[in-house]
Amino acid sequence: MTKKLIKITLLLLVFISFNSFSEDMSDSTNNKNFLWEVKSENSTVYLLGSIHIGKKEMYPLNPIIENSFNASDNLVVEVNINNASSASNSVDMVYSGDSTVKNELSDYRYEKLKEIAKYCNIPSIMINKFRLGYSLIFLQLKKLIELGYIPDYGVDMYFLNKAEGKRVLELETSDSQIELMNSLVYSVDTNTIDLELFKPGIEIMDSLMYAWQNGNTKYLEEILTSQDSIFSFGGNDMDYKLNDERNFKMIEKIEDYLKSKEKYFIIVGAAHLVGENGIINLLNRKNKYFIKQL
Repeated sequence: MTKKLIKITLLLLVFISFNSFSEDMSDSTNNKNFLWEVKSENSTVYLLGSIHIGKKEMYPLNPIIENSFNASDNLVVEVNINNASSASNSVDMVYSGDSTVKNELSDYRYEKLKEIAKYCNIPSIMINKFRLGYSLIFLQLKKLIELGYIPDYGVDMYFLNKAEGKRVLELETSDSQIELMNSLVYSVDTNTIDLELFKPGIEIMDSLMYAWQNGNTKYLEEILTSQDSIFSFGGNDMDYKLNDERNFKMIEKIEDYLKSKEKYFIIVGAAHLVGENGIINLLNRKNKYFIKQL
């Protein structure tokens, strides 16, 4: 397993299950950033929602985002993907021995997977050794890159590359994210392997980008909850593990930062900031912080 593939896997974790949604974006703009300032008596924390793969046209970012980063002593990310190689031994990305994805699918569904590969301009033979879930991730990434969405233009990577002189901290570990990714991969419903279910997950990316660029939490939340995941990764139980459970753990670290005397610029996947159990709502429930969207 190469370090580059591990980085890509971690980058895609949050938006692995894009959902279908209509393109009606009327009256959804609020002219803010996907950035919040959270103040305690001692500290200031900036919470930035991330798009893990982006386009060159996203940059330069709004000066409010850049100034908040420059004013911070520490950069905090979910996982520092520049150090992700240590997790390589735990990535269960390929089949062992002579097994291939054909062993997991019926002949009918294998033909459907080949249709997806063709749509993504990938020879099907290239994905035969990838476990099914990772095949779908690889194909999705390939198509998104073709459309101009590049991991190196993700918000996380952008700020990690600018972090010289700042302490870089992590909310999670590579091992914990890889463990979750492996569990997602094993939960794929093979009945959902169909090009017509795959396409919306690609086509929705522009809408996700629109919501992020306009700081529109309501629209992003509607996108993420409008329909079932196109790959059916374990239903509500898996959704809980993917978002809520991790949010509860992240909050503990964020509150520790708010007790310190330093400033922190924290980047998490945008999906972690919205919803009933999103990080912003969880902090608001504490009734002890001043929280403002910038």
